[in-house]
Amino acid sequence: MRVNLGKHVARRLESYKLSVTGNNQSKNSSHMKKLEIAASKSKMTRKLDLNFSSCDKITNAGLVPLGKSLKGFTSLKEFNLNFLFCRKITDKGLESLGQGLKSLTYLQSFSLNLTGCYLMTDQGLDFLNEGLSRLVSLEKLNLIFGYCFSISDEGVYSLFQGLKRLPFIKDFSLGYSKCNKISDKGLESIAKGLKEIRTLRKLKLDFSWWNNVSQSGWEIFSENLQQMTHLQSVSFSTHGSLKFDNEGLTCWNKALKKLLFLENLELSVEGCTMISDEGVKGLAESLEGLKSLKKIYLTFVKCQKITDIGIISLRGALKTLISLKDCSILVSACTNITNQGLVSLIDGLQRENNLLEKMSVRAIGCAQINDEGLVTLGEKLKTFVSLKKIDLYFGM
Repeated sequence: MRVNLGKHVARRLESYKLSVTGNNQSKNSSHMKKLEIAASKSKMTRKLDLNFSSCDKITNAGLVPLGKSLKGFTSLKEFNLNFLFCRKITDKGLESLGQGLKSLTYLQSFSLNLTGCYLMTDQGLDFLNEGLSRLVSLEKLNLIFGYCFSISDEGVYSLFQGLKRLPFIKDFSLGYSKCNKISDKGLESIAKGLKEIRTLRKLKLDFSWWNNVSQSGWEIFSENLQQMTHLQSVSFSTHGSLKFDNEGLTCWNKALKKLLFLENLELSVEGCTMISDEGVKGLAESLEGLKSLKKIYLTFVKCQKITDIGIISLRGALKTLISLKDCSILVSACTNITNQGLVSLIDGLQRENNLLEKMSVRAIGCAQINDEGLVTLGEKLKTFVSLKKIDLYFGM
């Protein structure tokens, strides 16, 4: 059990933090009472961090005083709320939370983690949406609904209807890991909803373990993403989505070609066993036009159909990224990658006037990479004079 109550600035509570993680004996009343006291003491609180991760005793009864206490934080700018694996929370509790959010009209940043709250349904999203749609000053929004198995296309549609009312969102993260009631229709709602957020610059999407979306769904998503040319940062994960294949990746590749102002890119297809050299080649082609890219993280872990051919195709693309400063490529358990693929990868990062400051390469479980490849790698790394940090992982 860990309880941390932070108070800063005498006589005026500007930041409040309450953390009760992994405390199965904790009851609703005691910690929510602390929150009510904090709300009553200061109308000037700017930042509120509440972490109830894995607290099995937190129920709907606890969310009622939480919702009420939020009405006292009228000057709040940042609110982080974590109910990770609080498995007794249901739609009824989220109704109280939604009501409380309505009063936070000056809020600029909101993060809500409901991962593992598997009793939540589409109705819970509707209740949250009543509060979210009132946060008209919001610039940063992070919503995580992983393992909420009952969320479906209808709930997704409702959420994005509410987000249309928020005119200033610049940074948006959305997680629907293992929400397999979401189909092509739900993905279309996400795509069209995102396109309507004209101020958006940073986007993070977690669609891990999705297996209910077809090629048609990814094509519609790509068509909408291609129109979001103002994006500067994109993070996308289909980790463990066994049906996500080269055709799905091709849809993303088409969209990437249009994002000419992109500075940061993170793409994870870990465990997507249908991805092969063909998909990687398409990705390489889409990267060649992204001259503004400063950071790129690519994860191909356990994609065993990827061979040296795919990795070699990345070499040419990496050489075109003249602004690149931070590069991470993970190919662990890609058993068909050899010394040739490894060396080609490093060759792609070599160039005159190299700006690269950080490099990470992980090839754990790539049995065909041996001492010879590592010796060659070591020689080539001597030319990377601008490197400040390097992480290399090999072995079995």
